[in-house]
Amino acid sequence: MRANSKPKPWVVGDALVVNGTRWRIEQIDPQAQPQVVMRALSTTNHGMQWNTDINTLKKIPREAA
Repeated sequence: MRANSKPKPWVVGDALVVNGTRWRIEQIDPQAQPQVVMRALSTTNHGMQWNTDINTLKKIPREAA
């Protein structure tokens, strides 16, 4: 990625890894509460849900995908 290019935004269906758990984004809606809904894909945490806001999602580096 070039230094002056914008990072690609997260979209529904993207998968990312946080603290060893792989998550799939199921909802991104600025008007909803919660704004972002993710579900765990790993066998150990399967079915676990993570609700957060868009600002938290933006802080996760794209390399986590």
